[in-house]
Amino acid sequence: MSIQKLSLAGVQKTRAYIQETLIIPDLENNPTTVSLLEMEEEPPEPTSLDSLGDLFRAASDPEDVISAPNREGRWFLSSANAAIALKKLPGLNLRKDVRLVTYLLRTAKGGQGVTWAVPEWASGTAQLEEALVDRDVSQAPQPQPHLDHLMEALEGDRSGTSYVMASLYWREVQEFGWVGSQCRWVHHRLVDQVPAQAQWEWKTKQPQDFLPKVRVFEDGRVAVEFFTCYVKTPVTLYRHLDQYTPDSYVPQSTDRPMAIALKSS
Repeated sequence: MSIQKLSLAGVQKTRAYIQETLIIPDLENNPTTVSLLEMEEEPPEPTSLDSLGDLFRAASDPEDVISAPNREGRWFLSSANAAIALKKLPGLNLRKDVRLVTYLLRTAKGGQGVTWAVPEWASGTAQLEEALVDRDVSQAPQPQPHLDHLMEALEGDRSGTSYVMASLYWREVQEFGWVGSQCRWVHHRLVDQVPAQAQWEWKTKQPQDFLPKVRVFEDGRVAVEFFTCYVKTPVTLYRHLDQYTPDSYVPQSTDRPMAIALKSS
C-alpha cells in the first residue's frame, strides 16, 4: 500500500475551480416569463441542450415549452453542462459515449437540481423531456435510459490524484443546481487541523493527521480521506472517506461527524 499526502491549498484550489465552472445560467436561476407569442418569429424546436439554451434566452413560457424555466416549482430541463468542470481535472474525463444532463426546480424560496448520466444516443432534448411529462413535482425527473450512478460516466488514468478529483467532483455535482436552505456541502470548509476558534466535543477518537490523503492498495483499491468543518449550526468536524474498487470511479462514501463545537473560545 502507498499513501500520498496532499496539501490543503491544492485541494482547496481544485474545489474552487469545480465550483467556479459548475454554473447555472442566470435565466434558469432567476426565471422570467416571456411568451413565445410575444416574439416576432417562433424559434425552431430544440434538438439538443445547446439549442435549448438559446430557446431559454428567447422564451420561458411553460405553456409553450415543456421545459421552460419557471419559479412555480415545476421541474425543467437545464441547458447547463456539468461536464465542463471535468475538462481541467488532472487524470479525469467524461466518457465519449455519455452525456451529463441536469434538471432544475425553482421556487421563490430556493431550488433543487439533479444530474444524470445518459448515453449519448439518448441525450436528445425531446427524449430528455419525456421525463417531465406527468411528473409528480415532489419527485425528481429520471431520464430513460440512464446510468445507475453518475460517476460511471467518468474514466481516467487511475492515478491517486484522479481519485481525489473524483471525490471532490462527486460532492459538488450532487448539489449542482441547489439553492437556499437545503444546501449542505457548500457550507463545508476543507481543513487540515482542528479549528482553534471553538471548544470541541469529540464523538470519535481525534485523528493525529488531518491532511488530505489517498491510499492505493496492491489489489487496485483506492481510498481517499479528507476533513471538513461544517460552518452552519451545529458547527461540526467531519471525516470523509471514499473507497473505490479497481477500475471504477464510483465511490462508496462515508461522511462521519467527529466533533461538535460547544462554544467559541
